[in-house]
This record gives sequence, C-alpha cells and structure tokens, in this order.
Amino acid sequence: MPSKRFIENETFFLDYAWTVFQSWFLDRASFQKKYDSITTSEKKNEFLRLASYYLFFVKEGGFSNPKYDVEEIGFVDQTYKFIAIVALIESMYEESEFIDFYQWLMRNKKTDIFPVKTPEDAGELHRTYKAEYGSTSNIIRFFRSLDDSAKLFMHNSLVMLDASGTPRRASESEDSIDVLSKLLYQIRSDFMHRAVLVLEFDDSAVYSIRDKKPIESLMKLEHLLLLFESGLLKHFGITPDTKRI
Repeated sequence: MPSKRFIENETFFLDYAWTVFQSWFLDRASFQKKYDSITTSEKKNEFLRLASYYLFFVKEGGFSNPKYDVEEIGFVDQTYKFIAIVALIESMYEESEFIDFYQWLMRNKKTDIFPVKTPEDAGELHRTYKAEYGSTSNIIRFFRSLDDSAKLFMHNSLVMLDASGTPRRASESEDSIDVLSKLLYQIRSDFMHRAVLVLEFDDSAVYSIRDKKPIESLMKLEHLLLLFESGLLKHFGITPDTKRI
C-alpha cells in the first residue's frame, strides 16, 4: 500500500509543491484552488509525492563534488536529473498492468492472430505489444498527454538527421511523438545499461548518435523541466494560469 505520509502532512508538502509550480499560477490562492479540485485524497497524496520528489531530486537537487570544477561534472548533473525525471514519469503509471509477450499473445488468441505465418507478422505483433505493455509505454503515454504547444516544442527541439546530417523533422502526429518519446527512453537506457552520459540537454546545440541514428538536440535542460511540470499538472487535471511552454 502506498505511503500516505504526503497527504497526512499536507500543509508541509503543499509548500514544496508551491515552490515547484508558483511560476505557473497568478498567486498562491489560485494554485490552492486548482489543487483542491483534485478529486480524491489518494490522488492528492500522489501529486504531493511527485511534486516534492521532483523538487528534491531535480529542480533544486543536483550532483556535486567539491574536488572537481562544476564545468567538469555538468554532464553528470544533467544525467542525474534526466534519469530522475524519467523515473518519476514511470512511477506515475504504477497501476499499469505488466504482462510479457507470451501472456499478451495468449490473451489475444481469440482475435485470429494465430497462426503467425511470417517473420513480418511476428514483428508487427511484437510492435503492437510493445506499444501497449513495453518498457516505453509509460513515457509515450506521458508525452502524448502534453498540450499541442508542448508537443510542437518537442518536434522543433529534437531533430532526427539522415546519414548526410540533413534534418528530417518528424511530422506533427501522435506517431512522431511516440518516436521522440522512444528517443528519450533510449537516452535513459544508454545510461542505465551502458553508462553513457546524457549530453543532449546542454545550453548549446548537441549532435549525438542514439540507437545508431544521428540526432540534433536544441532542447535545454530547463526546457525538459518545463515539459515535465506541464505534464505533471495535466496528469492531475490542473490547468495553470500561465502557459510556460
């Protein structure tokens, strides 16, 4: 059972949430009114958990080492914050049921998917499964929920390149948001499984290779934070007074 300590100490943790979101609202009273509209104590508890952890780990958190110059560890701090954001996104959908590919096939065996006649058919089934239950499903779900202006910002800030380095911007569609979401998850996985630092969210343009594909990132870390804050409010049905991205 999830801890209820956040709602049990509501006044305390609501101050933390206000620290995170004050630039999105005209004043504290407006924020309080929107917070009060969250329908259940369980959802309020979850909002306070996510907002406070985000404040501690990301917005006012950071990696530091007194032995080294800040510039030398900047990418370590960027990596630390990016991984924390992805973890928070995944934790927003903890109630999502996970089943493996075999279980998914058995669950759908009455829908005429058998026999699987070709490798191409098997590949298509696996892609469908991954969209519903794969490791990237939660991050896709989160970024799909963003407002159109935030999605447009993603399209313009994360640019796929062809072999010659020419931009090939994804079309503005749900499918392309899925592609960009999977790219962000790939960045996460490259660190988690191969200890590749996150370099893409610098103050200047960054060119990198992810999953053997070249990309250009114009997205600063502060932009990623705004995307997360916007999505977190949206997740709880809160409409801010000010649109920041």
